[in-house]
Amino acid sequence: MRPVTAVVVLAGCLAISGPGGLHAQDDAPKAPGKGYALRIVAVGDVYKGVRFKPATGEAWELLAGRWEKLAEADPPPAGDYEVFVVPVDPLLALRLDRKSGATWLGRGGKWTRVKEPPPPKAQGPAPGPGFSLRHVRLGQELHVVRFHTRTGDSWHVGRDGFEPLGEFGPVAAGDFDLTLIAGGKNWMGFRQDRKGGTTWLLRANTWHLVAEPE
Repeated sequence: MRPVTAVVVLAGCLAISGPGGLHAQDDAPKAPGKGYALRIVAVGDVYKGVRFKPATGEAWELLAGRWEKLAEADPPPAGDYEVFVVPVDPLLALRLDRKSGATWLGRGGKWTRVKEPPPPKAQGPAPGPGFSLRHVRLGQELHVVRFHTRTGDSWHVGRDGFEPLGEFGPVAAGDFDLTLIAGGKNWMGFRQDRKGGTTWLLRANTWHLVAEPE
């Protein structure tokens, strides 16, 4: 089963680190006043790192023992930023504003904004802060899913940007977490409401409810 189109083909990258998805790096909002944060991963015998400001999103790549600023097409607005560094060489990173869900892909020394999907026809109120990301590598493909920790709404990154994942029915507000896993040929996604234990399996770009015992 391959439910999501790859966001990035890792051609030319040396992906040595072990397989597996991104777990909850830190879904909670950052404490006020924290000036900088650091994300470092090992890639074989080398390391890749990004220093960033959680309040502004400003970020620098660690290159040959010195910091080089990652370029911006436009300065990001003030927010609550998290950065995820994918264990490949050269640098590949994701930046998320947990307040708005805005997401950027970082590579080649610059950030590129991931395009948002068109607004739904019956658009409700904005969900507010609480966005997070998960990613998993399958061979030379990187799969990325964004979700909201309170509403369970989720989107995957397709060829042209974010695309919403489908639901078979309404999903009540809760405390949601996502897990992505990859095997040798396929990858899968799981969503759980940590309040009630309700769990969904991602299949064909749609969440399917896992049946409870009778």
